[in-house]
Amino acid sequence: MGLVRLAAKTTSGLVRRLPALATATAVGWLGYSAFRTREIPPLPSPFPSDLEFVHSLEAGSIAIHKARASPDGNTTPVLLVHSINAAASSYEMSPLFQRVERERAVVAMDLPGFGHSDRPDIKYSPDLMSGAIASVLNTFDRPVHIVALSLGSEFAARAANTRPDRVTSLTFISPTGMGRRRRTEEVEESLLDNLVSLRLLGQAIFDTLITDRAIHYFLGKSFAGDADAGLAVFANLTSRQPGARHAPLAFIQGKLFTPNAMSTLYEPLLVPILVLYDEDPYTDFADLPGFTGGGEGIRHAERIPGTRGLPQFERPELTVDALQRFWKDVDSR
Repeated sequence: MGLVRLAAKTTSGLVRRLPALATATAVGWLGYSAFRTREIPPLPSPFPSDLEFVHSLEAGSIAIHKARASPDGNTTPVLLVHSINAAASSYEMSPLFQRVERERAVVAMDLPGFGHSDRPDIKYSPDLMSGAIASVLNTFDRPVHIVALSLGSEFAARAANTRPDRVTSLTFISPTGMGRRRRTEEVEESLLDNLVSLRLLGQAIFDTLITDRAIHYFLGKSFAGDADAGLAVFANLTSRQPGARHAPLAFIQGKLFTPNAMSTLYEPLLVPILVLYDEDPYTDFADLPGFTGGGEGIRHAERIPGTRGLPQFERPELTVDALQRFWKDVDSR
């Protein structure tokens, strides 16, 4: 939710100064944002992999990155789903991809509007995102283990509720929707909803969020230690691709969150679930004890200490060890 707060500060400042928007600074920034020549840097692969595409009627081409290794074909495959922010991509799952591919077939997807996937100017919604995940699930010849990060967890849960036959287990890393959202954030999103609908202002807001300073600020909040340098570089590149603003602007407007996610998305799940978490600057896990304390099937929560939302980068071995133990338990049943 840090993006929402920064965007709200930016837009509220503009609102307070609306009578003076004719000043050189404000007009200059809006004009620069609207008409400047934008360099489009090449977007490399997030990690060594084979790039393929799955077609979706709603979202266009969905990029999937497939491991080149050939592990035991009898193991359950793994699908990795990244989070949502102004510069999101499957690179966020790279530490897991490069470790898991040694033992299992693994695929990391770029959600619609991010990474190597198409970025059309369409209505982005939880249904669109979960539909894209379902489309990727259909490419596997068997049910899979899904590992999803942050808001990606809500989309993965929605997809699993729609297609439980395609999902063996779910792992949520620092998931949203397991705590209580603050009223101030809802007010900020309402303000942003009105302002972002103005195309010129929406582009200016997005440009503010993808400056080097903003990218390093948000990444810094998600790491207990130094932010991963490669993640910062890739975030800079992916946020400067054509159409990069469309999905993130829907996010900061609050349109990609599911109200009452715990009761509508997580509680109905019947597949085994593992939640990995610790401290997180953008969400809390107040409802996690009740979730893992009951319900159908297996529901575990494991703390990865010393992390702030991205344990796969700061404590990769602990994260992978938790995943492997969970998958072994699930696969043996």
